[in-house]
Amino acid sequence: MDRTHGTGAIGTQLGLALALLVAWAVRSLGYEQVFLGDGTVVFAFGDAFYHARRALYSFVNFPGLLIFDPCINHPDGSVIPHPPLMDWSVAGAARLFGSDLGTFERAAAWAPVCLGTLVLLPVYALGARLAGRWVGVGAALLYALLPVTINYTQVGNVDHHAAAGLLGALLLAGYVAVLDGPPGGAVAWRLFGALALARAALLLTWNGGLLYVVPGELALVLAAAWRGDATLLRGQAASSALAAALLVPWVVLLPEPNGGPFSATELSGLQPLAFGAVAALCAGLLGLEVLRPAGSPGARLVRLAALGAAAGAGLLLVPGVAAGLAPAFAFLAKSDQYTSLVLEQLPLFYAQGGLSRAAGEQRLGYYAYLILLVPLVFARLARERSAAPLLLFAWTLMFGYLALQQARYAHDYAPAGCVGFALLLQRGAGLLRARGLGPRLAAGAA
Repeated sequence: MDRTHGTGAIGTQLGLALALLVAWAVRSLGYEQVFLGDGTVVFAFGDAFYHARRALYSFVNFPGLLIFDPCINHPDGSVIPHPPLMDWSVAGAARLFGSDLGTFERAAAWAPVCLGTLVLLPVYALGARLAGRWVGVGAALLYALLPVTINYTQVGNVDHHAAAGLLGALLLAGYVAVLDGPPGGAVAWRLFGALALARAALLLTWNGGLLYVVPGELALVLAAAWRGDATLLRGQAASSALAAALLVPWVVLLPEPNGGPFSATELSGLQPLAFGAVAALCAGLLGLEVLRPAGSPGARLVRLAALGAAAGAGLLLVPGVAAGLAPAFAFLAKSDQYTSLVLEQLPLFYAQGGLSRAAGEQRLGYYAYLILLVPLVFARLARERSAAPLLLFAWTLMFGYLALQQARYAHDYAPAGCVGFALLLQRGAGLLRARGLGPRLAAGAA
């Protein structure tokens, strides 16, 4: 019995190692177009150039940050609207290997490959937690080979998407671990602490990190209220407060954003304020339960709704918050002035002025046609176990819809999406076994 279990564990470890090697290899393709024979390093066209410039500034002036750039918005210059953590981290990592320009360029060019390969670890963890190690391996291998994930993490593409993909997958894995029932004691508090670090790091890397945070925080608070879980309420309150505390120094350090002090499309006072509101909401609900227990999940949800409405109204009464949220909603609704000008902001199945199946296949392969099925497989899984699949149902439903509207979100959809694809393949293999195929043949066919 132990020998069989050990053999299975070794097999999945080898499978994960193979997936990591595949991920590194395919993201390294085209390196000869990045590292030229004369020593020149050519970064990917687009945002990678500017991230490299900003990282180079920190590399030369470490640990300094380029927060106001005279070279943009000519002739006045401008505050840089993008959070600084990814560029600063690339500079810091490059400094570990040397102080010359060539060292920086090589380190920056390989950074997205490293980050894109590491995403396989939380993807594997998600799949293994939900349905076993081999589903985790399958999800990791799918992520390794999905075209959109390769494009955003290819050698030379030193863009924020690579770091945001890793941090977002870690955050999602943390949310799922908490919802699935974290162990008690010090281990649980370490998990809540890690969750706070992941929240803060993501928001310091990508303005759109709030898209990850909103469904995750809502799921944790709803689960705590439904279960009447005082440990989860305490952990969520402390973890959210810690995330707010980690963000405040950066907000104070950086100049006021272009979109105002509570801009949702830039790092601003909105993010720590929102986390503070979540912490207060959880603390308030916990306090009410201590003073006068509600007695039923429905009553606790009513209390949560009342406290949430009060917290939301309070946030909107803060001058500047409503105005700061408006640009984010305009962007998601594809009504801002830049949407039609940026290729990655066009729909997933869109190319050359019209709908195109080939465009979707170039980004997600034939799995593009399964986007709408993935939430259903998580919904079915939710009938069999804890609330974690419900979060993944909502997550893939939201990011799947966003990906169909703007192709860039296919990369954010991919970690949870690949777990869903692996679950669909597993269920397909089950149907084939039910029709008489052997287990290995059915798995191979699927």
